[in-house]
Amino acid sequence: MLDLLATVHYEMRNLPAAGAAWFVLDHDDDAARRAIAAWREQHGTDIARWHSIPAPLRRHVHTAPLEGLREAARRADKGAARDLGPAGEPGAWWEPVVFGGGCLVVLFCFLALVGIGIWTVVGWICD
Repeated sequence: MLDLLATVHYEMRNLPAAGAAWFVLDHDDDAARRAIAAWREQHGTDIARWHSIPAPLRRHVHTAPLEGLREAARRADKGAARDLGPAGEPGAWWEPVVFGGGCLVVLFCFLALVGIGIWTVVGWICD
């Protein structure tokens, strides 16, 4: 399936996207070499190349070239506070705050609506 996607990108003249997919697949022919060269040219550093690979591929595909790129990106990113591990996504400090706070707000609104509903029904019954 990924090879088909890379072929479609190649036929659409999107060489960097085709190159990223063929790099992950370790595909080796003339078209793949041209596409991978275009991908490397567009994304000059190992970290940029790592982040140009779609996240689902970074998470679920384990080929030798992809693992090598992961390690190269880790070495290039040494000393940084982000994780380039198997999940492939650097963690942002604000994500737990926003998502955790958002869950609390939704829970509070739900409880408030339940309370208002109970208050209204009790008012109807007592009248």
